[in-house]
Amino acid sequence: MHPETVRISSVPSRPDSNILLLALEATGDGIWYWDVGSDETFFSPSYYRMLGYEPNAFPMTGQSWLNRIHPEDRHRVLEENTRCINNPEKTLQVEYRMLKKDGGYAWILCRGRCIDSNETGKAVNMIGTTTNISDRKQMEHELLESVGIVRTVIEESPFSLVVTDRETNRILHVNRRYLQMIGRRREDVVGTICGVFSHVPESVRNRLTYLLDRNGSFDDEEISLAGKDGDVRSFSVSARIISLAGRNACLAAFQDITRLKETEATLALSEERLRLALTVTKSAVWDWNLKDDTTYFSPQWYTMLGYAPGPVGSDLKAWSSLTHPDDVKRTLEKARKTIQYGNSYEAEFRMRAADGSWKWILGRATVSARDQDGQATRLSGTNTDITSIKQLEMELRDAQSFLKTLLNTIPSRVFWKDTESRYLGGNSKFLRDTRLPSEAHLIGKTDHDLPWS
Repeated sequence: MHPETVRISSVPSRPDSNILLLALEATGDGIWYWDVGSDETFFSPSYYRMLGYEPNAFPMTGQSWLNRIHPEDRHRVLEENTRCINNPEKTLQVEYRMLKKDGGYAWILCRGRCIDSNETGKAVNMIGTTTNISDRKQMEHELLESVGIVRTVIEESPFSLVVTDRETNRILHVNRRYLQMIGRRREDVVGTICGVFSHVPESVRNRLTYLLDRNGSFDDEEISLAGKDGDVRSFSVSARIISLAGRNACLAAFQDITRLKETEATLALSEERLRLALTVTKSAVWDWNLKDDTTYFSPQWYTMLGYAPGPVGSDLKAWSSLTHPDDVKRTLEKARKTIQYGNSYEAEFRMRAADGSWKWILGRATVSARDQDGQATRLSGTNTDITSIKQLEMELRDAQSFLKTLLNTIPSRVFWKDTESRYLGGNSKFLRDTRLPSEAHLIGKTDHDLPWS
């Protein structure tokens, strides 16, 4: 005998019925026996325990068993029993709900077969097992519920979805939006062999296929598709190679972005117009977040002063550091009044340019956002370079001063009127000779209004 061979002579070659019963009881399954003619039954202890009862807690009869089956399941269970009784060679397998001691129901899988039949060929004795499958049923319910949710999500998705078999190019599934996108019926699409990008122009189809083959996925590729009516719409396409029931498949999603592209184009046009308007008027945009005291200055805000965007800072301190010391307090006070009272803000102040010179700036703003209590949270506005205007004003004042000096130097009476004979002014010689205290007593009047009339 081989040294590793061990003879076990104490184990019987055929277990007796008690051993088989104990083995079956150990699984938690119940055992039943039914004498069809007398309606006498036998239920094993585990049969009772799986329902929460102590052994022999209810009578061992077929009627007692039937009374504990859920009303909605009884008819179906009786039909299965009758089928097996009339066809003894058939096996019984049926699932149903059975009343437990706590008032709830347990899902039961009942299996059985005929072990004896009469001269008419009908079963007279049956035997079988019962298994508590409540956990499995709960899992099935949750799975079906999840599948239902997934199907609903897919079908009602805002994206057009299509799934194809990678090897055969057969379309496996499409949702409602996809059918609307291509203008076809589900029965004319599902099952056909045409590929995931079949409705896309060839040049675009080749590009998308290349990306998918190379990377296994791609996102947000923009394409244009023409509908049956010739209307061209824009789509964003994403695709993935996925495993579906053991086979390679492709999932593609198409999102109609036509309105988004139109909005982007409109916004871009508006921004371009605003940029041109700000450029022509030498204006820059700024925004002050009053909640966290941060500011935004547009690129023109910097270039207006000769700086590159960013380096000088982007907060209120940056503005203060560049503003003329004589103008900071006055300008901020106007801004605070606008924030407090909601009136429009307008202020002229000087800012230091990159070359060290001072530029005159006209700032205009308004409260652009408020919180739920009505408190201002943002102040938005523009800065306009008015240095040239200020220079003209200065030159005009100088010219007026020179002209005034010149006229007052002339030894003759000089005055000037508008087209309606109202006085606009006069030199000092004219005022002295007419005995008027000042030019203010002359301006806007006619000869009929004056003492000499």
